Amino acid sequence: PHVVGAESRHASVARVVTDAADTWLSLTSTEDVDFWSISLPRPVEGSTPTDGGEGVWLSEGYMDAHGFDVGDRLMIRSITGQDVQVMIRGEVLSPDQLYDVEESVFLVPEQDMFSYGYVTPATATKLWGEGWTNRTPGRVVVRADDSDAAVDALWGSIGDRASRITTRETDPHIAPAYDRVKVIRNVSVLFASLFLL
Repeated sequence: PHVVGAESRHASVARVVTDAADTWLSLTSTEDVDFWSISLPRPVEGSTPTDGGEGVWLSEGYMDAHGFDVGDRLMIRSITGQDVQVMIRGEVLSPDQLYDVEESVFLVPEQDMFSYGYVTPATATKLWGEGWTNRTPGRVVVRADDSDAAVDALWGSIGDRASRITTRETDPHIAPAYDRVKVIRNVSVLFASLFLL
């Protein structure tokens, strides 16, 4: 009830091995990119994320912070210790990563240390091994009406299989961006009122 669309994704953290300090990426993949109808990353440069071939698409902030270009190659080490050389196929912006933070570590974006990216299923297999969809944390993105009833219905449908359900108001990668806009708007109203007084 209340849900009009859903898509399944898997994500895991990986380390980018460089001559300088190592950095971290939250890499997302899906078995079929055609399922991405709700929150598709927007290409800034290079190709659109796909499920074909091999490669990685990195966030615009991470690419800028490290001076990477489309076509460069990265050495990525997965949490299992597997090193894989991967070609950068594009630079993207993600609508569900507006506030690009590692929620357990950072309060503000540190794109030179941690960011996000997308990998093809073939690259995910190289990083995380066969059956990677069973070993990496799963995430379901849904489009639903904007109500508490939708969240209650999701909890009722998913039950013990979910560790948490976040909305635009509670997701640590989205909510701060909206909160900043509200704070700036409130401050502008305050200063306008003081000026009039």
